[in-house]
Amino acid sequence: MQINPIIEKDLKTKMRGWKAPTLITFYLGFLGFLIWVFFIDNIYSAYNYFDPRLMTDVFKTIASFQFGLIVLITPVLTATAISGEKERQTLDLLLCTDYSTFKIVIGKIVVSIAHVLLLITASLPILSTVFLFGGIGIIDMLRLFAFYLVTALLIASLGMLFSTIFRRSPVSIIVTYIMVLGLLYGTLILHGLYLILY
Repeated sequence: MQINPIIEKDLKTKMRGWKAPTLITFYLGFLGFLIWVFFIDNIYSAYNYFDPRLMTDVFKTIASFQFGLIVLITPVLTATAISGEKERQTLDLLLCTDYSTFKIVIGKIVVSIAHVLLLITASLPILSTVFLFGGIGIIDMLRLFAFYLVTALLIASLGMLFSTIFRRSPVSIIVTYIMVLGLLYGTLILHGLYLILY
């Protein structure tokens, strides 16, 4: 099976430097510090015993933090994929290859969200510490990861759409953020109206 050359080339150039390992190290260190703070706060509480329900709070906090990471980082990575090629005037060279536009777009989407998915996958061992105390099962972890994957693909697709429509990267980034925030808060408002009416 032949790997998409756009994915292979971009991933090699992005992962060879020191930025990707440093980003993963700091991110996992921050999540570990967050869990440690939860443990210390619980141990030195007034009750003097460990509350297992704390782990569900840790799980919810880390899951919310990672969801915010997806929402904030993915538009920046994807909304500059095609518009960046236009600004560097390399899009014509890319279109002159014998690869279809579908392969080019899919390659750009995969490369753009690879860092986000790498961070999420690397954080799964830290999230799995909740298994020691119960409350969260493996099915919950798999559902959360599937939700992250679908959300990242949705936001990446929106970013790629606006990256192809607009010629300048800042415009495509801003429009992508507006659309993502509209989806987030628009669905919350519609759900609130539904609860009020029915």
